[in-house]
Amino acid sequence: MQETLFVLGKLKIPIKLIENTIEKLSSNEIINYNKLHFDRAVKLCKKTNFKNINDCIHTAIAEEFCDELITYNKVDFKKIKKYTDLKITIL
Repeated sequence: MQETLFVLGKLKIPIKLIENTIEKLSSNEIINYNKLHFDRAVKLCKKTNFKNINDCIHTAIAEEFCDELITYNKVDFKKIKKYTDLKITIL
């Protein structure tokens, strides 16, 4: 959810729309990450020269809970994609 807020803010979306969006998103079950996710993220991060820990954490969590991760982040996920069996679709 923090990434959603970040992107919406970067896109200069009106604050009220951001608030409405986050209210809808936060009504879903929030998945926390744990040490196993963090350890996996560190392994991914090490392979990408310790850049983009947040993207590596997203990948580690998605590996457990998702079939696919969809992103606009071409630069970072093109690197990460090589080190995971998770289907990563870059838009």
